[in-house]
Amino acid sequence: MPHTIITPTGIEHPLYEGQLEFTPGAIEQLSLEKGGESVRNELKSARPVVTLGQPQWWNLARLAREKGETLPAELSLLLRDADFYLLLLACSFRPERNSQVEWARFAAYLRPKAGRENPIAFDLYPREVYDETKTDVKVSVAPSLKFAEVALSPGEVVTTIEFRKLEPVIIGYGALESAPNWDFQKHKDQPLRGSKFGYLIVKKPRRAEAVRLTLNITADVVTRHGLLSARITEKDRAHLTQVVCMD
Repeated sequence: MPHTIITPTGIEHPLYEGQLEFTPGAIEQLSLEKGGESVRNELKSARPVVTLGQPQWWNLARLAREKGETLPAELSLLLRDADFYLLLLACSFRPERNSQVEWARFAAYLRPKAGRENPIAFDLYPREVYDETKTDVKVSVAPSLKFAEVALSPGEVVTTIEFRKLEPVIIGYGALESAPNWDFQKHKDQPLRGSKFGYLIVKKPRRAEAVRLTLNITADVVTRHGLLSARITEKDRAHLTQVVCMD
């Protein structure tokens, strides 16, 4: 039987948690235009809280071998020059009473721990979700090391991922690049909130030793006084780099 990874329903071990900051100068400008100190205080309290989960990763060649089968020729070919990892990333949004998150971008930057050749996102999931899926979703990793939503026979599966539910609207970008990301958009009248999960298949050059991963979030936040852009503070961004995808 193929190895199965169950996607969590929440973030149990945070890497980071904090309030986003609005674009520098935005609060000051609105407080001057709309009412002074009371508006300033209201906007400061309207900043949403974001949480980033600890990244988790699995060596895909190892998962394939754990099935007790010979590696498929297609997979053996890919493994000649690089290692491949399944990388799980997570974020969550908690809007405050006077705001809601309308749109957010969850970005990952992949750099080598050693050498100059960058790791890349060989594939990512989800790619496009436009309607909420309330039933369980199963996604397989094929020997081609691509995500597959179609049914595969047991011998064609490296591992299987189970999602309890996918939230709208999600669009993934950056396949075969070193800076993949997911855009999350609120759906109809439902604000963007709760935990969101994304998977990358990371191609790591052998000489890289490991992957230096940096995470970031930017968002558009609707407040009573208008739409404002928000981001993780400069000080906090400095602590969002981790070494991952190593054995």
